[in-house]
Amino acid sequence: MDLNQTKQKLQEQLVSSQDVDGITKNLSALKLIEEIEKTASDKDKVQSDIDNLNYQKKNDWKKFYFGMLAPFITSIGLIITLVITISQNKTNFEFQKETQDYDRWKTLLDKINSSLVASDPSIPILLKSFYKIDKYKDNAMVISESYFLKIQDPDLFRSLMQDYASLIDRHNYKNLVALTRAIVNQYQKSKLQVEDDKQHLTGRDSNRASGIDYREKIGVDSTIKNALIDNLIVASSSLRDVIARININGLKLDLSNAYFLQCSLDSVNFQNAILRGAQFDEVSVKNADFSNIDNVGNSYWDGTGWWQAQKISPKLLYYLVKNYQYRPNFHYLYTQKNDQQLYNQWLKQVQKE
Repeated sequence: MDLNQTKQKLQEQLVSSQDVDGITKNLSALKLIEEIEKTASDKDKVQSDIDNLNYQKKNDWKKFYFGMLAPFITSIGLIITLVITISQNKTNFEFQKETQDYDRWKTLLDKINSSLVASDPSIPILLKSFYKIDKYKDNAMVISESYFLKIQDPDLFRSLMQDYASLIDRHNYKNLVALTRAIVNQYQKSKLQVEDDKQHLTGRDSNRASGIDYREKIGVDSTIKNALIDNLIVASSSLRDVIARININGLKLDLSNAYFLQCSLDSVNFQNAILRGAQFDEVSVKNADFSNIDNVGNSYWDGTGWWQAQKISPKLLYYLVKNYQYRPNFHYLYTQKNDQQLYNQWLKQVQKE
């Protein structure tokens, strides 16, 4: 029986009861039931309040988390937008740069083929800029090798050679070797041209008939000849630096027909090198290492104090003693007070063998 039924029954008994004690008990019981009902109602209200609080708390947590996540989500969106924008800008920048590089490359080719190529100071600057671009680097070096032979300004030559030589390694050093020989060949042609100009100058009739001022032409051709000498000295020194850099462990360098002119080769390691046809023209070889060298045919050592070297292979030593003896009255560009003594020491070594 639930409370409502009990309450209804007590009320009926209260109406029909004539007993004072019974009425009192029924009233107490009804009051108790009302208190129970009130307690249940309060409990329901409390539970309702609790449910409302839980609901509110749940909503508050949702608002809190959303409030926390909203800036993060917004930041992610901004980052994605920024990445896309940067990527697009990078693509546009790279395209613009490639276009600019291509335009500069065309400009370089036009300048290389112009009549002012020998003295245009912008050409070395352009070439050096392409040394740093992988796409153009190899072609820029090839163009440089032909351009070197056109430069008549030693300062321009020196400026470009410094950067060019820094790119030379054991895989392409022969290009620089070939360049030294090419400059020599060009010098020989220039020298013959000056001599030819002088011969024309003595023949006044032919001079008048040709309409050429050979006095002026001699001056121009002599300037070119002298510039080639300066260029060769710079190229020789650059080749020396390359050898010193790449021949640390006695790599068998092929220096066939290389030309060294009036430069210091002091302490350079030529060990195991091939020197067939190489020319050491008035250079210093103090403390240089020429050990383990067998291929020396037609090498040229005039004006060079080879006896100042630290090590010389037996075959090279025999070749030098036979063909390039010490000359006391000759003016060596790089001379020492003990040259005679050093030469005699090497000579004794050959005689012992």
